[in-house]
Amino acid sequence: VCALDLKPYALAFATRENGERDVDACESLCHDLEESMKATSSNETDEKSSQRHITISWLRLWLNCLTESPERLFGRYQSLIVDCLESTDRQPGDDYLILAAHRLLPNTNSERYENGTAIMRAILVVEAGLAQSPFNFHLKLLLIRLYTTIGAVGRAFDLWSTLDVKHIQIATLGHLVVRPVFHLGYFKQ
Repeated sequence: VCALDLKPYALAFATRENGERDVDACESLCHDLEESMKATSSNETDEKSSQRHITISWLRLWLNCLTESPERLFGRYQSLIVDCLESTDRQPGDDYLILAAHRLLPNTNSERYENGTAIMRAILVVEAGLAQSPFNFHLKLLLIRLYTTIGAVGRAFDLWSTLDVKHIQIATLGHLVVRPVFHLGYFKQ
């Protein structure tokens, strides 16, 4: 199951009629999912079990009830590193890095990209993953967002150029680098 597909349903389930988040419903949903995961995971591989854990962790993040520390998430990533992958393959635990980066940033949207120290820590975490998975576009897109937030447009463009964006992707992804460039007044020949 793609965790992002579950997001609208989880948010709708855990939101009261007045628009406030129902913390008890959030915890109940995550607890029920974890229990069902335990019941079906007795004969699964570690990778399959970690995929289920990642899905639940994403739900917890969206529902503001992910309590696992960034350090613990990074440790989970490290435990899943595979040395003999093709250079174009993703590491099995790359999603843990993205989760760790999100945990380092404040929860509220208004403060999400205001804390420079938190942004730098998130960048370091994701850059560590990019060294292991140099073709993972999820890591690159997150880094582009983080780098443009702190004004490091040069590095954002370097990452952008490795994405090999073409055709319709330019229209759908171009805003990631064009808007910050104009906002910062960065015009490179």
